[in-house]
Amino acid sequence: MAAESSGDEMDQHCHQLQSRCRLCGSDNNTQKTCSTSYRAEFLNLFGIDLSADISNVHPQSVCHNCRCTFDRYKNHPNKELYCPTVKPYTFKQHSDSCTICYGQTTGDHSYHTKQKRGRKRKKTRPAGPGRGKKKEKGRDMEGTALNASQTSTQTNTTVQTCQAEMGTVKSGGTSTQENRTVQAEMGTVNSGGTCTQENRTVQAEMGTVNSGGTCTQENRTVQAEMGTVNSGGTCTQENRTVQAEMGTVNSGGTCTQENRTVQAEMGTVNSGGTCTQENRTVQAEMGTINSGGTCTQENRTVQAEMGTVNSGGTCTQENRTVQAEMGTVNSGGTCTQANRTVQMDMGTQTDESVCGYIIDGNKPNVSDMPLTVLCKVVKAAAQGQRQSILEDSKTISELHKEPQTLSDLDPKTYYSNRNCVCTSFVDGLADKKTSTASKVMTLEQIYHIVSPVLVAPFTFTRNLLCYVATNSKLVVNMLGKISSGGMIDTVKSYLDTIAVNPLPFPNGDCEVAIDNDQKLKKQWSVRAKGKMTCSVVTSVCQVEHGPEMDMQGRDDLSPASWGKYIEEAQKDKNVAARLEASLSPSERTNKVHLAEVRKFLHQRLGKVANEQVLQGDHYEDYVDARVADMEKKKEFKNCAACGLELAKTKRICANPRCLANLKEAEEAAAGKDLFGTMILAPVKRYTYRQKETEVDFVIDNEHTVSVKKDTTVVSREEHEDIPSSHPHIPPPITMSDPVFVNPNSASAMRKVLRHVGKTANIARYHDNSPCTRKWLVVAMDGLPLGITRNIINNTMYCSSCKVSFESLQLFKTHVEETHEGETIPEVREFDWVILRVGKLHLEMNALKAFVDLNWDVWFAALAEEMGFKSEGAQRVAKSCADHHKSMELLQIAIKGTTDELLLPYVREKLKSGEQQSMSADDFLFRWCPKLESKNFMFLQQQINLYALAIRNFHVGTRRNNTEYIQAGVELFSPLFSGRNHPKYQLIDMYDSMERATYPEDLKVFMERTESVTNVNNSLGEGMDAKLEEKNKASKAWHKGAPLAEDWVRVFRNLDVLQKLRARFFEVIGVPESASSEGCNRYNQEPEVDVWRARLRAEEYLSNPYDDQSPHTSITGIPLTEDLIKFEKKARENKMLVFNEVVLKGKPRSDVRQTIVHVTEDEKCKAEDITKQPKKIIIERTKKLLEEFVVEDVQSYYLQKLSLLEPKITNTNKNDFLGLYYEVDKEASEQEKIRCAVQLDVMGDTNLA
Repeated sequence: MAAESSGDEMDQHCHQLQSRCRLCGSDNNTQKTCSTSYRAEFLNLFGIDLSADISNVHPQSVCHNCRCTFDRYKNHPNKELYCPTVKPYTFKQHSDSCTICYGQTTGDHSYHTKQKRGRKRKKTRPAGPGRGKKKEKGRDMEGTALNASQTSTQTNTTVQTCQAEMGTVKSGGTSTQENRTVQAEMGTVNSGGTCTQENRTVQAEMGTVNSGGTCTQENRTVQAEMGTVNSGGTCTQENRTVQAEMGTVNSGGTCTQENRTVQAEMGTVNSGGTCTQENRTVQAEMGTINSGGTCTQENRTVQAEMGTVNSGGTCTQENRTVQAEMGTVNSGGTCTQANRTVQMDMGTQTDESVCGYIIDGNKPNVSDMPLTVLCKVVKAAAQGQRQSILEDSKTISELHKEPQTLSDLDPKTYYSNRNCVCTSFVDGLADKKTSTASKVMTLEQIYHIVSPVLVAPFTFTRNLLCYVATNSKLVVNMLGKISSGGMIDTVKSYLDTIAVNPLPFPNGDCEVAIDNDQKLKKQWSVRAKGKMTCSVVTSVCQVEHGPEMDMQGRDDLSPASWGKYIEEAQKDKNVAARLEASLSPSERTNKVHLAEVRKFLHQRLGKVANEQVLQGDHYEDYVDARVADMEKKKEFKNCAACGLELAKTKRICANPRCLANLKEAEEAAAGKDLFGTMILAPVKRYTYRQKETEVDFVIDNEHTVSVKKDTTVVSREEHEDIPSSHPHIPPPITMSDPVFVNPNSASAMRKVLRHVGKTANIARYHDNSPCTRKWLVVAMDGLPLGITRNIINNTMYCSSCKVSFESLQLFKTHVEETHEGETIPEVREFDWVILRVGKLHLEMNALKAFVDLNWDVWFAALAEEMGFKSEGAQRVAKSCADHHKSMELLQIAIKGTTDELLLPYVREKLKSGEQQSMSADDFLFRWCPKLESKNFMFLQQQINLYALAIRNFHVGTRRNNTEYIQAGVELFSPLFSGRNHPKYQLIDMYDSMERATYPEDLKVFMERTESVTNVNNSLGEGMDAKLEEKNKASKAWHKGAPLAEDWVRVFRNLDVLQKLRARFFEVIGVPESASSEGCNRYNQEPEVDVWRARLRAEEYLSNPYDDQSPHTSITGIPLTEDLIKFEKKARENKMLVFNEVVLKGKPRSDVRQTIVHVTEDEKCKAEDITKQPKKIIIERTKKLLEEFVVEDVQSYYLQKLSLLEPKITNTNKNDFLGLYYEVDKEASEQEKIRCAVQLDVMGDTNLA
């Protein structure tokens, strides 16, 4: 009866089954082809239905010969006459007689081929000794009296065999092993015995008699009986067992077997011994003494005791191993084998290098195994896995070629599907805290040792990201040389061959952002007339605000239905009044801004009040002590050696015990005497988690506010007290194909907009397409936005011919010539575009305008205190080249200046005992209106109005709060009109007017989508900032000046590549950015204190009631009178531009505005005639001529001017300047004549 197949046997059967051919049943280790590819051929030729195959009965592939048979059948002209030469092999369920597992030949499925004539081909013979293969050395174990040799063979990649040698005879024995086990035992007789083993067990026992014994095998067992007695013994076998009985006594012994066990009894005593077996164990008792020994076995162990002494020895075994000890007696011993293992030692063998240890897979215990033996076992196991690893390497070598495959690859599944021996080895070495990523990288390194040319997916991803992060070929080659990540050629080839399929445009309501992107090629040599190679494109990205196109499919929301508001305003005064009102701050804006000012003043008011300490009859704080120390350091210094205070002019310490050179002592104390200017200590970093203050206000009327509670909370989100309109699920941001133009001209912008319109399925370019868009929001920065606004107004479109025209005049000419007598409507080609200025660029330009206005007054001093001291550093700070640092300077200025503005108010209240009445409203509406100091009032206006407006805009963008965004824009917009910022002055005006004309549903949509975020609700950004991030990411994936196909390839795969980057960082446990961890900020209070000390040391705000002091900068430079009236002048300029440009249609350059100058020097330079345009020079020349007294002289110069004025475009500016200087010189003579005439008139009057 066949025993039930174990799980290990079935796994082994399935493993061998998959190496067979489904048709002929032959070995199919190489050139496999999936059998399902020939499903129809199987059915037509042999009637085999592959859909009925069973996984553990039928293999899943066909060999190369059978595949050729099917291919010939496919190409055969008459398939009915085709006769295959293959006889299908019949596969059966696994059993004890399974021919696949137990090596029997398959004679019924031979592959018959026709005899071919001609030259005989060279036959391929198996490798062996003498045929190109080295002869393997046998493992010889020598005892004290060993002369016989044994050979053990292993055929299943695992060696768990034992060799046992017994006796001192001259003749040897032979032992063969198939499938994991060999045991051979030989005696001291003249004739040898033979023992064979098939599948897991061999037992051979031989005696000292002249006659040989017989050994039979049934179902994995061997029975052998031999002896020198008159009567023979009996040996029975049930279910994989062997019973053997041998002896020289008159009566025979008994041996029983249960459940895969062997009992053997041997001896030369008068009475027999007893041996029992339970649960795969063997007990054997042998000896030549009068009393027998005892051998016990627990849990798969064998104990054997044999010897010629009065007391026996002991042999113990745990976990599938057998230890046997036998003496040097003349009688032979018995060695049995159970469960795949046999070991026997005889004589005085003590060599630890001999393999004598068997390992139980269920309870492995190799702690007692000698290190040399363990090393051999591990090495043998590793060598046995080489072929399996090579096969697996072919499977994983293709996984790195697609970015999507790499990003979707799960490390745990990937790791579990690899070679089980390697993973077991790694798991055994790994610590409990070892991550899966570390195991995967270690496993791929092992695979690299086996196959040096392998490119494994996770290691390749590491090399790819190293190349992107470092832009270093050396780094990639270093890593690729010693790992399976590939060399630089592999990485570059990957980036050059990734898929270039066009990306689909989202189906929902979208917003598109465009911006220029360029990449310079580094020049390594000098060339004649050489120029920098620059690759410039216009990049395009879009965000999908909703999964369905609910808004952009409506015609009533398209600008074509409401976008002609300027023409309507020029005709209708009511429309003009509504547009004019949109240019002034609304009531909602003032309310939001005032609430933020109150909240901020309340925060700083409590801080300033708590700092004050009464010193006699006045209050002081730590800033006063800091200022006193600064003043003291101007005249005194301390000796670095002894600490004595000395005058700053001293060079030698006055202390008679010190007498140190002050400069040398200072350098020695700072370590400069040894290290020069080297940094000796790390730079201090002040960090803290963002804290938000929740303040509830109870507003009684317009001018008072009372504080109800003040609670400080720690939050992961910055500005959490401000409502956020970000959706719960971040909207997806994707890339589109770039446009290969530089967006700095009208023709380039037309190409860009047409590309966007066609990609986004705009109805203008897809008349017959369903589900087209009627309009689209397009965000961009200042320069392309100004150009785009002009081409939207001027570019016309013929709906009949589908042709566009650059101006209205060209369109009318086309209609007259081509469509005479037809009514063709005047349609603007780009009337589907709703422009939106980028939030980042608007904030940057507002900050630049603020810094430009305040630079000479106090901002230059702030930058100097913050480390921007050199001329170059001052230029960087003034130009706001680093927007993040400029925003930090603004935050320091807001906090420090506000503290110093509140200081006089706080001390005044404390002195008068009115500290209970201190509040933000009391400061704003009762105390500030009484002030007369121009310095104080100007600084308060700049901080509480413009600086906080920029801050509110920034916070509103972060939180996607349209109220804060509008409050910021409407209040800092005068910064664009007070001085020379014409570009953003018009951008701000048109944006305000368009918001006032939006339909209600469109207005809600635009306010809901002010900014987007993908991480944190306090990290919202405009689409222009998101596109900047995409552009920066794209440049990292190609080096040098990329070609057109390189740009397309990177942009089409950028989202997948970024996903791959994020996925790899997630797998290895490295955060890609700190954004996901919440908002961390530097503690700016130390910098605030430095700025406060500078303001207080200069006494710039010391006397707020002084109305006699002139308006000066913090360094004492006189300022212009118009500067204190900046807000009024700026809004007047804004209204002037609205009336002249918007309503009257004049060019912006023809409108003369009042520029507010900061310093008197700046005003003089600006009014210099040489800096003025030609029109201004002509106007000033005419103004001088009006004052002339002599009419002939006046008419002469007017005639001369009239000759130059018509040719103003082609006339050199110096000609107008020469005439002006000539008239100006003559004007002084005319002034003298006027004075003389007046004196004559006065003299005549007196005479009269």
